[in-house]
Amino acid sequence: EDFPKDRGMLFVYSNNDFRQFWMPETFFDLAIAFLNENFVVMAVENPVAHHTTRIEPIPRTDRYWSRHVLEVRSDSPFAKLLRPGVQLSPKGEEFIDYLKSKSFLGPETPISN
Repeated sequence: EDFPKDRGMLFVYSNNDFRQFWMPETFFDLAIAFLNENFVVMAVENPVAHHTTRIEPIPRTDRYWSRHVLEVRSDSPFAKLLRPGVQLSPKGEEFIDYLKSKSFLGPETPISN
């Protein structure tokens, strides 16, 4: 229930694939961005309607070819900035080193800090 407007959830994967997201037991609408391996936004669905139970039907996004997925509150200032083509810049050397150590990012992946 308590999800600050200045926070998000980044789902990191080691490969590209078709991804579809839904969030049962969520009490606010979401903006869901599908990202490539360089954290460029490929597609955005906003808003994805909240759904407070696990009872079907649960709102789902379409399927998008992507590497990573970012969820933020649809009423956050950040959600308004998400659009295809926008390059996100993950911050923090520890985070970037972790992604590289798990092969989520190759050593050649350009990331600006």
